[in-house]
Amino acid sequence: MHTMNARFKCTQCTYSTKRAVSLRSHIALHTEDNAVRAKMGKSINVTVQKALIGTKKGRGLAGFYSCAHCPFVTRICAELWRHARYE
Repeated sequence: MHTMNARFKCTQCTYSTKRAVSLRSHIALHTEDNAVRAKMGKSINVTVQKALIGTKKGRGLAGFYSCAHCPFVTRICAELWRHARYE
C-alpha cells in the first residue's frame, strides 16, 4: 500500500499534506459557520482564496463535493480543487 510522508496534519480530522499552503486552505473548511451548516445537514461552501468553487454535502462515506459552475461531482475534495483549477 502506498503511504504518503506528509509533514502537515490537520488537528481536526485525518487530512494530511506535504504542503503548508494546502493545509491552510483545508483548515478553512473547518470554520465555525461550516461546522454549524454540516450539523444541520446543509451543504458546506468550498472556497479557494475566497472564491466559491463548489459545495460539500453529506458526511463520511456518504459525502460528496460538487462544482459550483458545472455538473462535476466527486467524493474527494482534492479532485474538486484540481477540477476548479483546470476548468
